Amino acid sequence: MRIVGVVADVLQREFEGEHSPAVYSALAQEGTDRYMRLVVRTSGEPQRVEPGITRVAQSIDGALPPPPFTLISDLVAEHVAPRRFTFTLLGIFALVAASLAVVGLYGVLAYLVAERTREIGIRVALGADPRRVIWLVLGNGFALSIVSVVLGLAASMVSVRAIRSLVYGTSIYDPWTFAVAAILLIGVSAFASYVPARRASRVDPVIALRAE
Repeated sequence: MRIVGVVADVLQREFEGEHSPAVYSALAQEGTDRYMRLVVRTSGEPQRVEPGITRVAQSIDGALPPPPFTLISDLVAEHVAPRRFTFTLLGIFALVAASLAVVGLYGVLAYLVAERTREIGIRVALGADPRRVIWLVLGNGFALSIVSVVLGLAASMVSVRAIRSLVYGTSIYDPWTFAVAAILLIGVSAFASYVPARRASRVDPVIALRAE
């Protein structure tokens, strides 16, 4: 046969795995003893072209039954449904984990602020600006979050291999994904640190010095 063109790799049945060699040949030359699939691309609503395709098919052979129509988007959605369900569960677990992290970080910082009430009261009594007190507490929260993010990224680089078979079209070590996750966790930590920081900035020096 004479080669008239080369096309890019095409995913025939699965989204993952290696591409198998394939050849497109003219039906008039090769013939077929199996079923055929006709792929139609349209710029409008796909449902509007169904009657025209049916008329063309039956004009070729009136004995042909009306061809069944399936949208490519429906085929893709059906194929990715199990993975979508898995990732939905992972997303829910991630939200629960993030919520627990917020509550835990808030509890730790609130405890640290309570333990340092006398120190903070002395700082305020000596003229410390409330904003400096806020940054003092936020600094503790950021330090905890940075350590947590570094440890979490290191653990993710190892554990992410477990979901290698669930992703396609992207690398499991995508740097943007890790960067967004790190920024999100740091933002969550900042939010959890803000309330104890505001509380610390409003400590009454007299009450703080009488605390012990």
